Amino acid sequence: MTKGFQFTLPLAGTDYNLWDLIAATAIDPTTYMPKAVCQLNIKFPLLAANAGAYLSVKDKLSGQQLNYLVSDASHVASSHGNNINLDSFVLNGDTNNVVVDISFVAR
Repeated sequence: MTKGFQFTLPLAGTDYNLWDLIAATAIDPTTYMPKAVCQLNIKFPLLAANAGAYLSVKDKLSGQQLNYLVSDASHVASSHGNNINLDSFVLNGDTNNVVVDISFVAR
């Protein structure tokens, strides 16, 4: 299963849990949405809204910075099985209304 999303993070300096963003898109709550995936791509696209902005990708549990992205950069995680927990990622933009593209593959 491959899924893709585009999110706008409205407030600068606010932590947004990746799973909460994805779960909020579910129109039908009975539709299956994997919480663990084998490949995750967090892309900070080259758009006017992201000009001069930074996107922080952090681990939810430790609070450790995993990546600090500028426009047109990506954070990629991959695994042999569905071992990447979407709930463990936190996104934070340094300006209002930054845009983030998320895609994942689950088996």
